[in-house]
Amino acid sequence: MMTDMKLWLMRVGFALPFGAMGLYLVTVAVRLFARQREWRSRAITAEGKIVGFEQERSSSTKDQRPYFAPVVTFTAANGQSIQFKSSTSVRPNPYTIGQQVAVRYLPENPEGADLESSASSWLPLIAVIVLAAVALTAATLPFVLKPPAPR
Repeated sequence: MMTDMKLWLMRVGFALPFGAMGLYLVTVAVRLFARQREWRSRAITAEGKIVGFEQERSSSTKDQRPYFAPVVTFTAANGQSIQFKSSTSVRPNPYTIGQQVAVRYLPENPEGADLESSASSWLPLIAVIVLAAVALTAATLPFVLKPPAPR
């Protein structure tokens, strides 16, 4: 028969790693949210033009079809001509060479530009919030659920 102290220690031992992971993911979510807000408030929008594509391969060994990352040029507010590869690779490729696209960049770092659709994506933040919720829920389970009945 298990003592109350041993049962409590097992519950804490299970909950502690999940709780720590959940709290860490909450801090990551807060930083992502702050960075996204700063990006939205300070970033400059410019008109860019797709000049080419870089092919990228999936890391999966089963799917070797290429992904395409648009290569874009634009003129920054300071007159500097910038060329960059988008951080997002997609398949099928929705862009064409010569297509005009919206670009966002911070004034002090025009080389860090990206397509507005990629730069304003909330998907990473949502994913981190979901993972944090799962971890924190798992951390509370030993204290919410009754222990199994002895057989």
